[in-house]
Amino acid sequence: MKIYNCNEVNISHKQLLKLRDNNQARLIIDNILAIDILTKNHLRPGNTYLYTFLILSIFAIGVLGFSIYLSFSNSWWWFIPGILISFIIWNANRKSVSDNLVDEALRDESFYDKIKNIKGWMYQIDPNDAKKFTI
Repeated sequence: MKIYNCNEVNISHKQLLKLRDNNQARLIIDNILAIDILTKNHLRPGNTYLYTFLILSIFAIGVLGFSIYLSFSNSWWWFIPGILISFIIWNANRKSVSDNLVDEALRDESFYDKIKNIKGWMYQIDPNDAKKFTI
């Protein structure tokens, strides 16, 4: 399996669903791009994903802030687990945004096309299967 971007292959929504159902392809989006999509009203599929991302981000910052407070008021070492827990929450939150947008694209053809138009999708597909979709 090799990863192709939208500049290399042109796969329609119906073709992607067919390839995915046969376990021949997987849709991927970059974590940073996924977060960027949430900030743009004309691209995001709704506000639910944005609000979830913001709530979990604020929670991660709160955990870090509270651990720093505890390191000053109680024991100095509290910031160490706080940093680790915040890091875990932040990475899980970023990954969940990507996964949620991929799931939304598989359900909603118009959203898939919006992101395809900005060349945002990556496809993990076998090179032999990708030959018929190569641009």
